[in-house]
Amino acid sequence: MAHIHERAFSTTHEFTREELMVVTPAKIMNYLKIKIYDDANADPDTVPPKNYRSNSIKSWKKAWSYFMPNKLMTWDEVAERGNPTRCAQINSLIGSMIKMEVSRRGKPSCARRAFTTDEYQTIMVKLGCDNEKILGALLGAYFSFQVSMIARLDDTAKFRKADLQPFHAYPEFGVTAKLCWAKNCREERDAPTQVIFGAGDWRYCVLSLLGVWLESNYESLELRVSEFVFDALGVECPVAIKDSVADHLRDLLRSGDVQAVAVMVVGLLGTHSLRKYGTTIARGNGCSKDDTDLRGRWKSDKRQQDTYADTTIPYVDGKVAASLCRGGPIAYLPKDGSGVTDEWIRDHVARNMIAGGIPPQVCTVLGRAMLWKVFEASASEDTGAHCIPPELGERVLSAYRDLGERCTLESEVNPISKLPLGVTGVDAQLIVDVITCNIDRSGGSSGGPSGGDWRAAAGLERQEVRLLSSQVQHLRREFSDMREEMNRGSRANRASFGRLSRSINRIAASPAMRLVRAPEEDPPESPAAAPVLVPVLSSRPKLIHDLWQEYMFGGAGRKAAKDFTPSERGACKHVYTMRKPLWEKVSELVRHGVSANVACDKVYEAYGRNLPVTTILRKMKRDRRSGDWPEVLMVRAE
Repeated sequence: MAHIHERAFSTTHEFTREELMVVTPAKIMNYLKIKIYDDANADPDTVPPKNYRSNSIKSWKKAWSYFMPNKLMTWDEVAERGNPTRCAQINSLIGSMIKMEVSRRGKPSCARRAFTTDEYQTIMVKLGCDNEKILGALLGAYFSFQVSMIARLDDTAKFRKADLQPFHAYPEFGVTAKLCWAKNCREERDAPTQVIFGAGDWRYCVLSLLGVWLESNYESLELRVSEFVFDALGVECPVAIKDSVADHLRDLLRSGDVQAVAVMVVGLLGTHSLRKYGTTIARGNGCSKDDTDLRGRWKSDKRQQDTYADTTIPYVDGKVAASLCRGGPIAYLPKDGSGVTDEWIRDHVARNMIAGGIPPQVCTVLGRAMLWKVFEASASEDTGAHCIPPELGERVLSAYRDLGERCTLESEVNPISKLPLGVTGVDAQLIVDVITCNIDRSGGSSGGPSGGDWRAAAGLERQEVRLLSSQVQHLRREFSDMREEMNRGSRANRASFGRLSRSINRIAASPAMRLVRAPEEDPPESPAAAPVLVPVLSSRPKLIHDLWQEYMFGGAGRKAAKDFTPSERGACKHVYTMRKPLWEKVSELVRHGVSANVACDKVYEAYGRNLPVTTILRKMKRDRRSGDWPEVLMVRAE
């Protein structure tokens, strides 16, 4: 704006609409040519750029466009209105700069290239040799996590403790992470839950490196931890975490070891090289661009499937996660006879992680990986494997020695096994299982066409694992179908038994019941004297059938309602009047050839089987008064 208005502005100046409306494409082009070519009259098609590249101009254009009054409108050349940054001249300038860059006539690129395998491994070994073990543990966990998740430096700095959760589908084989903040995530569904496996090569194993970092960090801070996983020794600001890690990485890249490895490769290295390295590994292992984009959370809404497809796709994410594990994905499992249990891991190996709020199952998985690493570091002559603070290693080894007779292994034997995992998908589901081939982790397999590489042997087993996984899935489905069929049969049986029980109750209440003599002050003079029946109606009857039995035959010691005298009916006038419409209607149906049980069923059919008896009686009393009976209860004259 200083160039366009030809006067200086303070950094706090707020531009008015009138000041912004002065900006035109011609003035922007004049400014850009001076900045790029040092000449306002330069021809972009013939003159090579001197000072900037096309990506810089795109960034400027995007930033300027945000402040334009009509930023959503393209520039109208005739009316001379709209957004001046969205004009044909600037787009043509950028296109000409790109052509110059392709022909190597533009300004040399300053973009960071991806790490090579030797460079990354050299950095990880150097971290293990660092005297500040806890700093090496931080950077090792940070870099390996960044490569495994194909994450930016600031994405990793904002990784929260609450987003580190168990892998619920296969809790023994890995953990899950969720990067809730990323530059390309515009909505909540753009941050899926992603799986992390252990890696055969310790320099790429997030589980072991992350376990060492969390345990040592929480122990040094005495559990005064922040919500961030990589809180850098109590630093709770993500920006400070990112800047600190960037500074340490810059120092590592300037070291002689890394410089000696990188001297044969052209290009600059930086923090973004780690994300490019993870992308290169995934693509180099055969993952498609779409699968790699899903792992790196590169989302777009330009295709219709981006609206309909779920962003959490376990098999696709698991496949890319496995491809990022150099040496193949592995699981850390205790050996038989080691005496190591999940409770022991949480109490002695990962006790600070448990106290720091990490989920118990995550602590179990990370604790196993850390225990394996402690034993390997104590037995290895490779100083690069010693990325463990001495106090932490000694504490874990001392606790293991205290197992005593519970451990039947030799003292120098690592109690944790690293078993290769097979990762595949069957029927749109992620299948992960241990590959049970005879594989020598030190450098080869038991022979055969594997060529001395256990991953080649695992590749020969892939089809068999897929077939077995498919069979397991089909068996699970058949079992689920059988269980549903059993539930349906059980419900049908319960309904049948209910109907049978009601029928038995009605039969039991049939006429040939035993009459109980009412209590009398004076017993009958002769055994042949007739018993006295009490003119009392039952209370709270359960079924319409019970009311009919009461009307016709009475009950135990009770007189049949049809035989009540006028005075006896008057004694229970309200109840008798309420039940009388039912008795009259059933009697009418019986006189026309319908059995009493069928007639009672017709009453239920007319008013509903789920209604209480009192509600049905009220409805029948109302219909008797109006004469408008339901169709099923109508009696046709022959």
